[in-house]
Amino acid sequence: MQQPMVAVQTALSIDDVPVGMSVVVCMRTLGAAVFVSAAQSVFQNRLIKGLQAAIPGGNFKTSSLL
Repeated sequence: MQQPMVAVQTALSIDDVPVGMSVVVCMRTLGAAVFVSAAQSVFQNRLIKGLQAAIPGGNFKTSSLL
């Protein structure tokens, strides 16, 4: 994943490169954290719906699956 770092070094002046690199690293980390949280929510909701369809009458709650 060096492409963003190379782009920062190419596009910014030498004085702005450290700030640009920090922003890129921060956004990559924050984006990954948000994506994992959203993906977990989607997976959990689909899992509950799938279990309810496969096992009618089952008591499937979010808190009991965690």
